[in-house]
Amino acid sequence: MDDIHKSKDQLLRELAEARRQLHELQASQAYVDQDDEMRFQLAATVESIDDAVISETLEGVITSWNPGAERLYGYSEEEAIGRPISILIPRRYHKYVQTILERVRHGESIRHYETRHVKKDGREFAVLLSISPIIDVAGRMIGASTIARDITERKYAEAEMKRLNLVLRAMQSVNKLIIKEKDREKLLKGICDSLVENRGYYNAWVALLDMSGKLSMAAESGLGEVFSNLVDQLKRGELVTCVRTKLTESGTFVTTDPPSTCTNCPLAEQYAGRGAISARLEYQGKVYGVLSASVPGRFTSGPEERSLFEEVAGNIAFALHNIELEELHKIGQKQLTESEKRYRDLFECAGEAILIIDSEGDVIEANRAAIALFGYSPQELFGMNVTKLLGSYSLDSARARLDLWDKDNSMSDLYECRAIRKDGSEAIVQTAVRAIVVAGKSMGFHFIARDVTDEKRMRDNMQFYINEVTWSQENERKRIARELHDETIQELMYLARELDELIATASGLSEEEILRVKKLWNLTEAITEGLRRLSRDLRPPTIDRLGLLSALKWIARRTKEYAGIDVTVSSQGEQRRAAPDSELLLFRIVQEAINNTRRHAQATLVQIVVEFEEDEIRITVTDNGQGFLVPDTMGSLAESGKLGLAGMQERAKLMGGNVTIKSAPGQGTSVIVEAPV
Repeated sequence: MDDIHKSKDQLLRELAEARRQLHELQASQAYVDQDDEMRFQLAATVESIDDAVISETLEGVITSWNPGAERLYGYSEEEAIGRPISILIPRRYHKYVQTILERVRHGESIRHYETRHVKKDGREFAVLLSISPIIDVAGRMIGASTIARDITERKYAEAEMKRLNLVLRAMQSVNKLIIKEKDREKLLKGICDSLVENRGYYNAWVALLDMSGKLSMAAESGLGEVFSNLVDQLKRGELVTCVRTKLTESGTFVTTDPPSTCTNCPLAEQYAGRGAISARLEYQGKVYGVLSASVPGRFTSGPEERSLFEEVAGNIAFALHNIELEELHKIGQKQLTESEKRYRDLFECAGEAILIIDSEGDVIEANRAAIALFGYSPQELFGMNVTKLLGSYSLDSARARLDLWDKDNSMSDLYECRAIRKDGSEAIVQTAVRAIVVAGKSMGFHFIARDVTDEKRMRDNMQFYINEVTWSQENERKRIARELHDETIQELMYLARELDELIATASGLSEEEILRVKKLWNLTEAITEGLRRLSRDLRPPTIDRLGLLSALKWIARRTKEYAGIDVTVSSQGEQRRAAPDSELLLFRIVQEAINNTRRHAQATLVQIVVEFEEDEIRITVTDNGQGFLVPDTMGSLAESGKLGLAGMQERAKLMGGNVTIKSAPGQGTSVIVEAPV
């Protein structure tokens, strides 16, 4: 009844309230449905993830256990639920369990906590924990949720990264030493210290050995006084196992029990409970010694550590090689400096004037003798063109002469030119030139000049004297030959006729007296013939009347007649007469050659070949005699007593020619004379 009397507005308000409550009810139901869905999804997630998800009471009793926990720890869900969480924790860490639970009871969440857990089979492993309190819908704390992740692989990777960082530090330290340190002892000591400090080795040592296998140098770190025992042993040439092995084998020598393996090593007891690793120091086939170290046992099993150790040993060997090169370089530099000083001393103290000029002919340097010869100061000579000192033809002449020689290591022949002094006077200098070659390219020249002005004057005077003596001899020969022919021989012929007439008219002479007169006649004829021969030898008339070739044929017949040596004469080219003086000199040279053959060669055959060229005549006299050793220079002929040969050369010079002698013991002799015509 009361509802009937309610106003329309009141009814509308109640209807709106009813609708609101209905909406709230519907929303609440949707939230519940959504929460159930989330719970279902969360449960599915917990069941499927790899991490272990564990719930426990605030007293530490396990209340839930997902498959990830079963895989991680090895316990089944039935085995784990209801048991204390401490079954997963090593005993040494139990004291921390309550501390952690107490923090959780105070509402604290523990994130990314690293510790050690233990599996069902007793194996420990590294684990990363996240622990959070569990709150029910009423806001009450009812337990704790633990998510555990196995980080063994990560910890191993971190350890490996740390190890690699140590390796890198050790390598960097070693490489810095190799680059910086040039002292062997400091280098080896620094490397040993670095391996101990940066790599974590217990100790390290290096032994360098000489060619006989005895110790030449050693360094250590981490061993102290006990290392001296090993040093003494190695100095005696008594090699320990690791050294002996590594001197014959490449790679590394590793032992996990040095006391039992290296029984002859005085350091073996220092290695108890540790490993040892050794490698030889080798670079480009040369073995310098051995590097050895006492290392943690785990280092001996990994190939990376062996590779590192072998690389360090190789780097040490490379450093020792570089030190050797540096020492050789220093020795070379010292020798070069000394050589340069010697060169400088020789350069400055040389008696010959030496000019160093560039490719353009400008003077770069001059020695004291050059300064004295030309009369310029060093400052004046520097940059001066050589043409001002030796004439305009000097540079071109030098280049032309060098073109005929090997530019790498040869010097031109000696030639004479005129040097122009500062005061305008001239000097005759004997000059040689040599190219300065760098990397196959000519960079300039050495001009070496010797003042031969006085020597040339004396030589010219001597040559003039020799010429005068030679021609005086020829004139005297000619005079004597004429006197013998015109006077003495004529008188002897008159005497012979008188004796002949006496014999013919000697009616009153006894037989004995007639015989004596005949002997006198025969003696007169023999003397006359001898004088005729002497006259012809002194000055053969054939050479004046018929020329050189006929005179040579005449002397060939004479040699056969008086010495029994066959002499042949042949000619090549167009025959012609030379100047009378030249023909006479050529005849005398051939005559002397035949006389030498007759006296000394024990030859049976002589061949004379006359070659007529366009502007010269060449005569070759060859015998089949016993030969002789020819002196190095023609100037040595007179000193060795071969005056006849020296006379040939002087006669050749009189006509601007030259004599060459070729001979060897048992191979006969050839005398070659060349002269202009």
